Amino acid sequence: MVMKFARTAKADPYWLSTVHEILLPDLSIEIVPERLRGDLLAAVGAVQRGEFTAGLPVLAAPGLLCGDPRVDAFITGVRALCEFRLGDLDRAFASMAGAADRLPADGRLRYSVGMIALKRGDHAVACDSFERAVAVSPDLGAAWNALALLHCLEQEHQATEHAARQVLRLGHPAPGRLVDLALMQATYCQGKRPEGAFSFNSLDAAACDVEELLSRFPPVDPATLRHPDTGGPIYFVYADHAYVVQHAIPLLLSIAETGARCSIHLHVANPAHALADVIKRLRASLGGISLTVSSECVFVEQYASPPVYHSCMRLVRLHQLVEMNRSPVVMLDADLLARHDPQALLAAIGDGVDMVLTQSDADPLWSRFLAYYLAALPTPAASAYLRRVAAFILDNFVRKTARWFLDQLALAVCHDAAGSQVRFGYVSIDCFDGVSFSEEKVFWSAVNDEKHGDNAYTRTKASLCRRYGFTTSLAAPAYAPQLLHVGGSPFLVDGMNAAAVEEVKATGGWRQAEGELLVSLSRPGHTILDLGARFGAATIPLASAVCPYGSVYAVEPDRLEFQTLAANVALAGVSNAFLSSGGLELVEKMPLLACQLIRIGGGVDLCEALEASGRIIAAHRPIVYASG
Repeated sequence: MVMKFARTAKADPYWLSTVHEILLPDLSIEIVPERLRGDLLAAVGAVQRGEFTAGLPVLAAPGLLCGDPRVDAFITGVRALCEFRLGDLDRAFASMAGAADRLPADGRLRYSVGMIALKRGDHAVACDSFERAVAVSPDLGAAWNALALLHCLEQEHQATEHAARQVLRLGHPAPGRLVDLALMQATYCQGKRPEGAFSFNSLDAAACDVEELLSRFPPVDPATLRHPDTGGPIYFVYADHAYVVQHAIPLLLSIAETGARCSIHLHVANPAHALADVIKRLRASLGGISLTVSSECVFVEQYASPPVYHSCMRLVRLHQLVEMNRSPVVMLDADLLARHDPQALLAAIGDGVDMVLTQSDADPLWSRFLAYYLAALPTPAASAYLRRVAAFILDNFVRKTARWFLDQLALAVCHDAAGSQVRFGYVSIDCFDGVSFSEEKVFWSAVNDEKHGDNAYTRTKASLCRRYGFTTSLAAPAYAPQLLHVGGSPFLVDGMNAAAVEEVKATGGWRQAEGELLVSLSRPGHTILDLGARFGAATIPLASAVCPYGSVYAVEPDRLEFQTLAANVALAGVSNAFLSSGGLELVEKMPLLACQLIRIGGGVDLCEALEASGRIIAAHRPIVYASG
């Protein structure tokens, strides 16, 4: 199949990063003749220890190859690994291609050629290499996974579906299970019932009961959603408390500085006690702009991971806000920064539209519309569209199928389902400058490390905070641990997690039913992995249950929650809990523990956790409990 990849070259490579790195054939130094070993043995040992600079000179020495295809493929492949790890992609590509040519029947080498081509940005060569890999090694799940993602980018739906089904057939542990998204898009775009990552049941229902779904979620006081009619739009920003102090404050200040004629609605998830003072100062800083605030207290992990919950729930709260007001409502991503009056984007669309969406030129269905900026005009059609979006999201929350991209997928599939019933207008992603920070752009945005790096975006935000008296300490993530009591013992809980605080106060514990179940599955002497331990509500009772000879290995990557976990373990006098602040990659490096139970916390990606602990699961068949 010939693939042009005209659009893929511009696409954000984030989702392709889940393609594994390089796979070497199942060869070892033992196949190398004794006469050639010498320094080669030491070089291979250096590579195995990660000392690539030390190993490369020997592996690249002239005259080292002996003419035996298996030996030469081994030497050349290990050399390619060194070059790849040292960042010399051109040499790594040439070396790996040479190794693959020497052993053409080994699909792993050809897959590795494709992976290096992918890292170089040469997607056409990568796709060809992956196709050749599965031709000679049909059970190579890594290559099928890469093909599914590449075909998905190119909208080759039949090819995507075929490759994705091969990945699922083989049980390949694709990180993040993006192959599920590829299968979902392929089946959806072919007019079939969508398969894979999400539930589409809410689209099939003639009239999905959004009120009934909302009744299962934390309530929001309707009075706090009503705005006075100022004649201008309502700019809506959703954030948890930490995001308010990090990002929403400078966004709101920047809107005021543009002279915008508008009102602002801020919705805060799990507000901390200091929020009231923050809001008071904000109102004084916004001049004549009316600021209304609503909030919710929620244990988000019972629905999805916190980033997924917040990114999706903002669209549900947008639906509620639109229902309660008769002014245009514009939802803004909390980490935007306004450089000009945002009304310019609405004015450029013109009259006669119901909804305005931010359109991307990326190919995947779930990236067609981005949640940077949405405008809902006060029309029945806009309300009906957002009602459908809210139903799609809430239904997936209830079914435990919510994950990354659900918010943007909901915008796309509900856009298609609306047909001609809703008049859509579109703004381009080019309106949001996250690279050069041009003064001509309406908004600046930033992703990942750019949000905290030294650039025009962060300097402007810091300047706004100083100008209006919001100090740099205010812009730091809030952290307010409260000392409570669980079972008569002192126990620290993050005060920002209002739902957890209230549950501990009301019941004397946190998620007690889960804890009792896990303890019932544990026996003295057991070894337990607690992945995503948070502040230790499960770790501590499990450590007690497996005494005196058992152990609990608790992993919590969030720095502040890890500190709380360590404090709680110390307060409880637990000596058989071993704590790690690293990520799931540490689990892959653990020795093969004789493990009887693995708990996966609600904020941890289930597929990534299963993959990280795959060796332990395969060896010891422990009970795996997914929290939330």
